[in-house]
Amino acid sequence: MNNIDNKINRTDEQLLFEKEIGKWLKKTRLSKSKINPLTGRTMVVTQSKLAKHLGVTFQQVQKYEGGANGLGLFKFRQCCVFFNTDPRDVLEIVDVEMWNNKQHPIIEINKEQNAEKVTTKVSSYQALASGGYNEAINKEQNVEKD
Repeated sequence: MNNIDNKINRTDEQLLFEKEIGKWLKKTRLSKSKINPLTGRTMVVTQSKLAKHLGVTFQQVQKYEGGANGLGLFKFRQCCVFFNTDPRDVLEIVDVEMWNNKQHPIIEINKEQNAEKVTTKVSSYQALASGGYNEAINKEQNVEKD
Protein backbone atom coordinates (compact mmCIF):
# COMPACT_ATOMS: atom_id res chain seq x y z
CA MET A 1 0.00 0.00 0.00
CA ASN A 2 1.55 3.30 -1.10
CA ASN A 3 0.66 6.86 -0.26
CA ILE A 4 1.04 9.98 -2.42
CA ASP A 5 4.77 10.36 -1.67
CA ASN A 6 5.35 6.80 -2.93
CA LYS A 7 6.40 5.64 0.55
CA ILE A 8 5.12 2.44 2.03
CA ASN A 9 2.62 3.05 4.83
CA ARG A 10 3.94 1.41 7.96
CA THR A 11 1.86 -0.06 10.74
CA ASP A 12 2.19 1.17 14.31
CA GLU A 13 4.07 -2.01 15.19
CA GLN A 14 6.54 -1.45 12.33
CA LEU A 15 7.09 2.14 13.44
CA LEU A 16 7.68 1.03 17.02
CA PHE A 17 10.11 -1.67 15.85
CA GLU A 18 12.07 0.80 13.73
CA LYS A 19 12.24 3.29 16.61
CA GLU A 20 13.54 0.60 18.97
CA ILE A 21 16.15 -0.54 16.42
CA GLY A 22 17.18 3.12 16.08
CA LYS A 23 17.49 3.48 19.86
CA TRP A 24 19.62 0.34 19.98
CA LEU A 25 21.81 1.66 17.16
CA LYS A 26 22.41 5.01 18.85
CA LYS A 27 22.95 3.50 22.29
CA THR A 28 25.41 0.96 20.92
CA ARG A 29 27.25 3.52 18.82
CA LEU A 30 27.70 5.85 21.78
CA SER A 31 28.69 3.06 24.16
CA LYS A 32 31.47 1.78 21.91
CA SER A 33 33.96 4.46 22.90
CA LYS A 34 37.67 3.78 23.27
CA ILE A 35 40.50 5.67 24.89
CA ASN A 36 43.35 6.63 22.59
CA PRO A 37 46.50 5.29 24.29
CA LEU A 38 48.66 8.07 22.84
CA THR A 39 46.53 11.08 23.68
CA GLY A 40 44.34 9.71 26.47
CA ARG A 41 41.30 11.18 24.72
CA THR A 42 38.07 9.27 24.40
CA MET A 43 37.21 8.30 20.86
CA VAL A 44 33.58 7.58 20.07
CA VAL A 45 32.04 6.00 17.03
CA THR A 46 30.60 8.95 15.16
CA GLN A 47 27.65 8.82 12.82
CA SER A 48 30.11 9.54 10.01
CA LYS A 49 32.28 6.52 10.87
CA LEU A 50 29.26 4.25 11.01
CA ALA A 51 27.88 5.78 7.81
CA LYS A 52 31.15 5.12 6.00
CA HIS A 53 31.03 1.47 7.07
CA LEU A 54 27.41 1.17 5.92
CA GLY A 55 27.98 3.05 2.66
CA VAL A 56 25.44 5.77 3.46
CA THR A 57 25.55 9.40 4.58
CA PHE A 58 25.64 10.44 8.23
CA GLN A 59 22.20 11.98 7.67
CA GLN A 60 20.90 8.53 6.82
CA VAL A 61 22.38 7.18 10.08
CA GLN A 62 20.55 10.01 11.89
CA LYS A 63 17.31 8.85 10.27
CA TYR A 64 18.00 5.24 11.27
CA GLU A 65 18.69 6.29 14.86
CA GLY A 66 15.57 8.43 15.03
CA GLY A 67 13.37 5.73 13.53
CA ALA A 68 12.40 7.97 10.59
CA ASN A 69 13.80 5.39 8.17
CA GLY A 70 13.82 1.67 8.67
CA LEU A 71 17.13 -0.16 8.79
CA GLY A 72 17.10 -2.84 6.10
CA LEU A 73 18.15 -6.39 6.87
CA PHE A 74 21.53 -6.11 5.12
CA LYS A 75 22.35 -2.78 6.82
CA PHE A 76 21.23 -4.26 10.14
CA ARG A 77 23.64 -7.16 9.60
CA GLN A 78 26.42 -4.70 8.73
CA CYS A 79 25.75 -2.80 11.97
CA CYS A 80 25.92 -6.02 13.97
CA VAL A 81 29.24 -6.93 12.34
CA PHE A 82 30.58 -3.40 12.92
CA PHE A 83 29.66 -3.54 16.63
CA ASN A 84 30.59 -7.23 16.98
CA THR A 85 27.09 -8.06 18.18
CA ASP A 86 24.94 -11.13 17.58
CA PRO A 87 21.79 -10.08 15.67
CA ARG A 88 19.69 -12.46 17.76
CA ASP A 89 20.73 -10.62 20.92
CA VAL A 90 19.76 -7.31 19.35
CA LEU A 91 16.36 -8.61 18.25
CA GLU A 92 15.74 -10.01 21.71
CA ILE A 93 16.57 -6.64 23.30
CA VAL A 94 14.34 -4.82 20.82
CA ASP A 95 11.52 -7.31 21.36
CA VAL A 96 11.64 -6.77 25.12
CA GLU A 97 11.70 -2.98 24.69
CA MET A 98 8.75 -3.14 22.30
CA TRP A 99 6.82 -5.21 24.84
CA ASN A 100 7.66 -2.71 27.61
CA ASN A 101 6.66 0.32 25.51
CA LYS A 102 3.52 -1.13 23.99
CA GLN A 103 0.24 -0.56 25.79
CA HIS A 104 -1.29 -3.81 26.88
CA PRO A 105 -5.03 -3.35 27.48
CA ILE A 106 -5.41 -6.72 29.25
CA ILE A 107 -2.66 -5.88 31.71
CA GLU A 108 -4.16 -2.43 32.32
CA ILE A 109 -7.58 -3.95 33.06
CA ASN A 110 -6.03 -6.48 35.41
CA LYS A 111 -4.07 -3.73 37.14
CA GLU A 112 -7.28 -1.83 37.87
CA GLN A 113 -9.14 -4.94 39.04
CA ASN A 114 -6.32 -6.17 41.23
CA ALA A 115 -5.12 -2.86 42.67
CA GLU A 116 -7.12 -3.30 45.87
CA LYS A 117 -6.00 -6.92 46.29
CA VAL A 118 -2.37 -5.94 45.79
CA THR A 119 -2.66 -3.16 48.36
CA THR A 120 -4.19 -5.59 50.85
CA LYS A 121 -1.50 -8.20 50.20
CA VAL A 122 1.24 -5.62 50.67
CA SER A 123 -0.24 -4.51 53.98
CA SER A 124 -0.52 -8.14 55.11
CA TYR A 125 3.15 -8.70 54.25
CA GLN A 126 4.02 -5.57 56.18
CA ALA A 127 2.04 -6.87 59.16
CA LEU A 128 3.85 -10.19 58.91
CA ALA A 129 7.22 -8.45 58.75
CA SER A 130 6.38 -6.45 61.88
CA GLY A 131 5.52 -9.65 63.75
CA GLY A 132 1.74 -9.52 63.45
CA TYR A 133 1.25 -13.08 62.19
CA ASN A 134 -2.45 -13.26 63.08
CA GLU A 135 -3.13 -9.88 61.50
CA ALA A 136 -1.39 -10.99 58.30
CA ILE A 137 -3.41 -14.23 58.15
CA ASN A 138 -6.67 -12.30 58.63
CA LYS A 139 -5.81 -9.92 55.78
CA GLU A 140 -4.89 -12.82 53.48
CA GLN A 141 -8.17 -14.57 54.24
CA ASN A 142 -10.11 -11.38 53.44
CA VAL A 143 -8.35 -11.14 50.03
CA GLU A 144 -9.19 -14.76 49.19
CA LYS A 145 -12.88 -14.19 50.01
CA ASP A 146 -13.08 -11.38 47.43
